[in-house]
Amino acid sequence: MSKILKQVEKISEKYEIFSNAFRILILAILYTRGPTKWKDLKQKLQEILNAEVNPNSLNFHLRRLEKEKLVKKIMEGNTAYYTKNDEIEESYKQIIEEIIDEIKIQSSQGENNGL
Repeated sequence: MSKILKQVEKISEKYEIFSNAFRILILAILYTRGPTKWKDLKQKLQEILNAEVNPNSLNFHLRRLEKEKLVKKIMEGNTAYYTKNDEIEESYKQIIEEIIDEIKIQSSQGENNGL
């Protein structure tokens, strides 16, 4: 298991909303990339996980993050973009920044696909 996934699991054990590593990765991608189309988010998750992402699973976790106000859905015409919510608790921001930093370190060492 990569160091990134180990760090994600450690965080997910501490905070209920982050109890799923998939949600942490979604947040990390949105914090790094800014507003992202659903299909681009799915593609980036597949690159990081090196596995196929179930569309229903992605939708479920995005709705959960929206419900907790960690993610916003923005419509531009018929296109939906997902983005981070800048108005989240400071403790959540710190957690997300920790995992982003770890992913950047691992990416620079060539251990995993970066964000």
